[in-house]
Amino acid sequence: MDGRSRGPSSARLLRRCAGWTWTCMAVVLLSACGLRTDPLPQSFMIPPTQDVRARFREDVILLSWQQPALEETRKLGAVQYYGVSVRRLPLGCAECSPLSRQDMRLRANSPGLTVEGQVVYFQWVPAGEPTQWLIQVRTRFEAAESAPSKPVLIEGVSSVPVHALAYEAMPNSRQVRLYWEPRQERTQWVLTPGGGQVERPVTYRVNVYRRFPPAPWPLSPLNPAPLEALQYLVQPPASSAIGGAGQVEYSIRLMDSFGNEGALAPAVSLSFAAGAPG
Repeated sequence: MDGRSRGPSSARLLRRCAGWTWTCMAVVLLSACGLRTDPLPQSFMIPPTQDVRARFREDVILLSWQQPALEETRKLGAVQYYGVSVRRLPLGCAECSPLSRQDMRLRANSPGLTVEGQVVYFQWVPAGEPTQWLIQVRTRFEAAESAPSKPVLIEGVSSVPVHALAYEAMPNSRQVRLYWEPRQERTQWVLTPGGGQVERPVTYRVNVYRRFPPAPWPLSPLNPAPLEALQYLVQPPASSAIGGAGQVEYSIRLMDSFGNEGALAPAVSLSFAAGAPG
């Protein structure tokens, strides 16, 4: 057989192989459409634990997250426990291998958990030298476990100072004005419209707390967002909330740029029992 007869035969063979290849691929794809695959794990169907946050409060890391929605507990059953995973990482290296890892199971009725409104709080005491921690939270229902939350990274920083608090009764009103002096946290360089730089102070923000003695101080502040203003007006609480003693205490915590809080300031004690602050 000469070269002229070998050429067309090779071309026909190549075309035939290509045809068989496409035919096989089509059969595989069409067959796959009807194949039954293993279902995804149920945790992929359950939303992860929402709004997980971590911040230092004095020497404790205060963790918080959102309680599951009522619709979730109706479908999946009551919350059995929360799984908290803490990985301790070298400072400044979030991609490095963990120095240590701690996994905690916190039952829903655990005394270490506090629920205020729809937020769950857990105070965790970190161990080891100041470093950084990567934290995730899972929610375990009766039927299944949720996907892990979005990781939260918190870094060990210096303590936030205590700050003084003062007050005054507003004239012709039952309101009380809580106020404080600004306190500088650090300075930062800011660009000016002309292309230069100026150094400007960054002051601590403030959270306001209230309690009715002898109840403990709550973990959540009165203000929905940290205050940059230097005052906060408080209204007389409902008489049912005050109780028989008639005393209400207010205090503040300074908050730094990372969201870490300092200790409570010396409390201001007010009496609203007589219908006006005293």
